[in-house]
Amino acid sequence: MSVNLLAPAAHEKHLFLDADAESAEIVGDVRILRQALIKVLSNAVKYSPTHGVLTLRGSRQDHAYVIRVTDTGAGMTEEEVEAALSVFGRSSDAYTSDGSDVGLSIGLPLVSKLLAIVGGQLEIESIPSVGTTVTITYPIN
Repeated sequence: MSVNLLAPAAHEKHLFLDADAESAEIVGDVRILRQALIKVLSNAVKYSPTHGVLTLRGSRQDHAYVIRVTDTGAGMTEEEVEAALSVFGRSSDAYTSDGSDVGLSIGLPLVSKLLAIVGGQLEIESIPSVGTTVTITYPIN
């Protein structure tokens, strides 16, 4: 559902969106997982250049469901990753691919806190000029 919601925006930017997720029964408030995925995907679309690539992989690992979203955007330094995970934090270079600077920068910190409440986790790995991988870990039961 989250991928289908963001697919039109990805299509509009001519992004290649490759999604493959293993099915799993998740007990708990899946709205948190859905919101996390929507936020991560929307950021990937927003910060990816036209004709970029977005990859989503989801699978069960131990007692969790793990989703990895990788983009071919500008990437971030360690300091920029820290800023992205702090409320109202944003690096001075964090602009959308069209050059605009939008949003309050509260989405990822909020999602991270919500995931932590249910025993989940949000991690960001990024390489400047290469791209970013965001990993969402959500407990299955």
